[in-house]
Amino acid sequence: MIVLFGGVIKAGDYIMKPTKEHMEKNLLPIFQDKVKLVFSELKEADAAILGASALVWEQ
Repeated sequence: MIVLFGGVIKAGDYIMKPTKEHMEKNLLPIFQDKVKLVFSELKEADAAILGASALVWEQ
């Protein structure tokens, strides 16, 4: 799964459709139609703290 986040997701289908098309065209055949492309449902204010805490937890 590839998760898109931030201001770019406000473009909706204008960004999703071409991104999905190009992604599928350039994926190895074994991965075509198997990788999901989704928009994050996190609030922008929460993402930074969650990302930072994930890095600390990882180490």
